[in-house]
Amino acid sequence: MHTVQLREWGKSLFTVAAAQQIMKVWNDVRSVGYDVAVDLQGAMRSALLARWSGARAVYGAAEPREAPASLWYTRRAIARGAHVVEQNFSLAEAVAQRRLAMPGLEFPRDRNAEQQMNRRLAEAGIRVYEIRPGLIETDMTREFLDSPANAAIIARTPAGRWGQPDELVGAAVFLASRAATFITGVTLPVDGGYSVF
Repeated sequence: MHTVQLREWGKSLFTVAAAQQIMKVWNDVRSVGYDVAVDLQGAMRSALLARWSGARAVYGAAEPREAPASLWYTRRAIARGAHVVEQNFSLAEAVAQRRLAMPGLEFPRDRNAEQQMNRRLAEAGIRVYEIRPGLIETDMTREFLDSPANAAIIARTPAGRWGQPDELVGAAVFLASRAATFITGVTLPVDGGYSVF
C-alpha cells in the first residue's frame, strides 16, 4: 500500500518539493511491478493513480462514486452491499475470482436516528432519491473525450455517446413533479444505458 498526499500536493503542485515527492511515489509504485491495482475510492484521482501504477489489471467498481473514474479501469466489478466495506469486499472477490467469506462486521449505525430522520422527512413531504449521471460532456470532462479509453466507454454505452447537461433536466423535473409523488429511496441512472452492462 502506498500513501499519497494529493491534497497537500494540490496546494503546492508547482513547487520543486511537490514535484520531488510525486516522482518519488511514482518511482516507488512502478518499481514494485504490481500485477493488480484496486481503486477502492471510486474517484477520478484514485483511479488515475491506480492506472499510473503500471499494473496490468486495474480493478474498480462498475458504478464508481465518480462515474468517469471507470475510464481508467481494465476490470469492473459489481459492488454489492449497502456499506462501503461490503462494496469494497466485492472488489476483493473480483480480484480473487471467487467468493470469499465475509467476516462478521457490525457497521456503525443508529436505527433510532434513521427512523427519526425518515419520519421527519416524510412529515415535511420530502422524498429522497438520487440522480446518477453517466458521462456528461462538460468543461470539466471534455479532456476525456480524447482519451484512449473513450472509445471503449462509448462502445459499452448503448446510446453510443456522452450525455449533454440538459439531458439531466428531464430526470430532475420528473422526480420533482407530482408524477413522482410515490417514488422515494431510489437511484435513477441517466447514463445512456452504461450501468446496464
